[in-house]
Amino acid sequence: MKLFRCLFLLLFCLCLWGCEEENKGAMPPIFQGFSISPSIVHPGDKVTFTAVQIQPGRNLYGAKHSWKLISPQSDVVLSYETAEGKSESSTDNPVWTVEIPEDAPAGIYAGTFSANWNNASDGHTEQYDGGTGEGCTGRIMSYGSTLYSRATGTFQVRVSGK
Repeated sequence: MKLFRCLFLLLFCLCLWGCEEENKGAMPPIFQGFSISPSIVHPGDKVTFTAVQIQPGRNLYGAKHSWKLISPQSDVVLSYETAEGKSESSTDNPVWTVEIPEDAPAGIYAGTFSANWNNASDGHTEQYDGGTGEGCTGRIMSYGSTLYSRATGTFQVRVSGK
């Protein structure tokens, strides 16, 4: 009888352990800010902006990214947007490379980034903030909901005169 009870208890525990539900819901990436290369920017330079992830998203599809860079006087506006439904893995860091115009004025430029994904499964209605990591600038907040996920962020870059 003791053997039967022990076996029953063991099977019961295994059943509970095996039935434990894994968290497979959609979740946006968590970012630690932006990396900017080169760190000293002049008119005519090609600059690469990267939204750096510390945790990739999961169960996402249809990525769409938008970037914008605005000069101090708002007379130079550079922007880039990916096509809707771009098949990019949510583990890839979003990147934008842009050439600063030769006649761009010196000063601190304001940058914005946004990303949108469709959820492949039910999402979590939460907000995520990865803070600002080492070697990064700016801040990116990620938001999850039932049907889609998104991230928005801001950064600054100084364009020095030639």
